[in-house]
Amino acid sequence: MQTYEFIDRLLDIVTRANQDLGSLRRENVDIHDKLHDVERKLESVEAKAEHEISLETVNNLMSALAEGRIIDAIRAHRILTGYGLKESKDAVEAAMQGWDKRPIQPL
Repeated sequence: MQTYEFIDRLLDIVTRANQDLGSLRRENVDIHDKLHDVERKLESVEAKAEHEISLETVNNLMSALAEGRIIDAIRAHRILTGYGLKESKDAVEAAMQGWDKRPIQPL
């Protein structure tokens, strides 16, 4: 094999290796992006699970509103919504102003 043929073959091998390396880098970026998307979706699911509405908590809120137990109603509202104390207090007070005091049936 002549020197020029050897150099040409070596250049071909290096060129293909660089192309393969570039392809692997793009795949790595794609995998990283997909992993980031999965992590973001998992965080969203976890956040929703933390504020999952339970039937018991809804019943507690409704009965506390009907019976005028504002602190219990605020507590239940915060659990259901994830709101802070002030926001839940304001929401419960607004709900109690127009609340019909008839007894309610649990869900």
